Amino acid sequence: MSTNRLHLVFASLIFALLLLIFRWPVFNLFSTHLLGGTGGDTNLYFWLVTTFPKNMIERGWFETNSFYPYLNTLAWSDNFLFPSFLFYLQKNLFGLKEIVSWNILILAAQLLNGIFVYLLAKHLKGTWLNSLLLGSLFIVSPYFAEHLGHPQLQFFFFIPAGFLFFLKLLKSPSSTNSLGLTLSVSLCFLTTVYYAIALILLCALFFLFYLIAREPISRKSLLLLLLSAVFCCLTLTPFLLPYLKVREAFGSRGLHEFYHFSLSALSFFAAAPISEIYGATSSLSHGEAHFGWGLVVLFLLCLGAKRLWDISTALLFCIIFALLLSDSQLADFVGLGRAWRLYAAAASIRWVDFRK
Repeated sequence: MSTNRLHLVFASLIFALLLLIFRWPVFNLFSTHLLGGTGGDTNLYFWLVTTFPKNMIERGWFETNSFYPYLNTLAWSDNFLFPSFLFYLQKNLFGLKEIVSWNILILAAQLLNGIFVYLLAKHLKGTWLNSLLLGSLFIVSPYFAEHLGHPQLQFFFFIPAGFLFFLKLLKSPSSTNSLGLTLSVSLCFLTTVYYAIALILLCALFFLFYLIAREPISRKSLLLLLLSAVFCCLTLTPFLLPYLKVREAFGSRGLHEFYHFSLSALSFFAAAPISEIYGATSSLSHGEAHFGWGLVVLFLLCLGAKRLWDISTALLFCIIFALLLSDSQLADFVGLGRAWRLYAAAASIRWVDFRK
């Protein structure tokens, strides 16, 4: 076994141990209680997995027995079809109880979050220890712990997995990387739709930056990217049509929804309210954007950025200061007017020496 595989196995064992420690209460009640409780969306998605495939076969494509007399009701939110299929296999092939199957499903998703973040970090030339640290941060992330009642959010691993295959495809074009990207996007759409949208936008923006930077891209990479896009479209078209019909019936989602659920600079200082140390900072942002891991972690990340890009302390401070002042919510929080905010941000950026 190669060194990289040994490192991956060892990292996976550490991630599994962290899950065992930080999700210990569920292991005591593994066959009687749902991971995520009965709050949030747990009941909705547990109902979806337990009624699969009856909804899709007996009631018709993307139909459920809810919201009568409307049609395509499975397309009113994330369809959760891929996890439902895995749940069905666990229950019917292995004879597992529904609650046990559910808990295995969510824990497996959380384990894969850490593994694919670790693999992505390693691919981006991170050391084994740094990659292990990043994967561990996602395993113990307070955001995912706070949102255990939102099962669709636990399947974040599709984004680092898809982006990893995308980056590999640009540098090392192969059918394996093309297939990995196609499966990541397709299965992500069949789990959490807006994660799939985020993954597609991430790859598209990075590809655009690649073109602007005039980085060399081989014809084989372009061909395989095109084939991945075509296969994704062909695979997802039957699943996309119900969403388009729902949009036709009820209209598009308003942009104001994205605004109210968007993050701000304060979000990275706002910890989940379940944190005993940093819980008081949760009021700095709304519940969908508690991305703070604590001041210690933020400090270590700043030190890592300083060392990685070989920038001075003054330069790092100017960059952080400019980013903070460019955030409207933070500026309102400290009472800065728009003119002063823009002037201060521009003045900070003026001192940034990009020639380093």
